[in-house]
Amino acid sequence: MLLCNLRCSAGRRRGGSMAIYHFTVSIISRGKGKSAVASAAYCAAEKIVNAYDGITHDYTKKQGVIYSEIMLPDNVPEEFKNRNYLWNSVELSEKNCNAQLARQVEFALPKEFSKKEQIDLTRNYIKTNFVSKGMIADFSIHDKEDGNPHAHIMLTMREVNSEGKWMAKSYKEYILDKSGKKIKTVNGNYKCRKVERNDWNNRDNVTMWRLKWADAVNEKFKEVGIDVTPVDHRSYKEQKKIFLPTRHLGCYSSKKERFGYQTKRGNYNRKVAIQNKKRKEKIELIKHHKVKSSIFMTTRDIYCCAARPQLTNGYLDNSIIGQKIQSLGKFNLVQIAQIISANSPIPITMRQAVVLLNRNIKSHTGGIRANLKLDLENDIKYDYKDR
Repeated sequence: MLLCNLRCSAGRRRGGSMAIYHFTVSIISRGKGKSAVASAAYCAAEKIVNAYDGITHDYTKKQGVIYSEIMLPDNVPEEFKNRNYLWNSVELSEKNCNAQLARQVEFALPKEFSKKEQIDLTRNYIKTNFVSKGMIADFSIHDKEDGNPHAHIMLTMREVNSEGKWMAKSYKEYILDKSGKKIKTVNGNYKCRKVERNDWNNRDNVTMWRLKWADAVNEKFKEVGIDVTPVDHRSYKEQKKIFLPTRHLGCYSSKKERFGYQTKRGNYNRKVAIQNKKRKEKIELIKHHKVKSSIFMTTRDIYCCAARPQLTNGYLDNSIIGQKIQSLGKFNLVQIAQIISANSPIPITMRQAVVLLNRNIKSHTGGIRANLKLDLENDIKYDYKDR
């Protein structure tokens, strides 16, 4: 276990914010030029020589790695806690040029937690969802004190037996006929199928892991007494929210942005921020315009939705009526109707004034909602792959 620069932040502010949710899963594949040894050296900020190709990966100068640990299932020998031994063993056990070497999980850690709470949360999550299933987990927590604490987890793709031998990912099973005999093909071979040894590659796992992480974070918030908006693993579309999602910058785009260079992902995120701000303003406008007689409104609110020539038949254009409404400060529709009824040059009852206000305000807000719906259909088209 490597533990460095572990500091608990005492007296930190509790609550008053919204935690960021980020959770990605990827495969470290030799076919894409990736190396499990290189990834492990980067995550843990260590120097490791790859026994497969002889390349040395030295990340000892990397800053911000506050904690690293390798967690083993109960039946796995202790020598696999050595990072050099573990990932070189993985590299040498895979013979194919396109072999899948490891699964990598990366997620954001709530900055509202102390360092110790972040470590405990990550360890418990890994033990429950990965190590208990038979995977070896090598994880590191990065935090450069820039408000972006996150964890990197590398998971093995094969099981290890008690003797320290890597087991096959799958096995062959012969297909039998009704009488229980093997079925021979035209070529003289027997029909068979591939059977996975475990469910680690199940496509539903990613959704389940994302959900479990959100649940773990929300449970930790309750445990330590931090009052924030609960995190949600679902996308904005699945949550039926009208906001556009931003794109993860990644290490290369983030580095460019820090040095003042614009990137495609950064430009896209800035466009999204502007678009989401406009949509938020429209939502607030709609909320203010959903008027009922029991809801009080400010002078500005009523003039936004009612002080127009086509609304209230110009009654609010009357200087006497307008001055009296503005003098109220806060009011409801009944009070407005009383002023209109008492000061209107045309005879009108208070009930008629209330009906007129409700009908015209409803018509006005309906137009705003139609415009908002049209705006939501015009999503930003973009290519977020950096060149």
